[in-house]
Amino acid sequence: MSVLSPRDIGIILTYRCHSGCKHCLYNCGPGWEKKPISQEMLRQALEAVTTWPHAPQVHFTGGE
Repeated sequence: MSVLSPRDIGIILTYRCHSGCKHCLYNCGPGWEKKPISQEMLRQALEAVTTWPHAPQVHFTGGE
């Protein structure tokens, strides 16, 4: 059995959103803190994907 390696990464910049849609995949809404992802955490995530054997697709979402 071989281990699959990831091909993409999704980074949620913030869970706070003005809409609060019931169908939201990430459960975003106005009740979350206004605090977004820290620059340090974002840097760590982006540095981590540089160790992957191929160039990843990077998706940013959050705070619609």
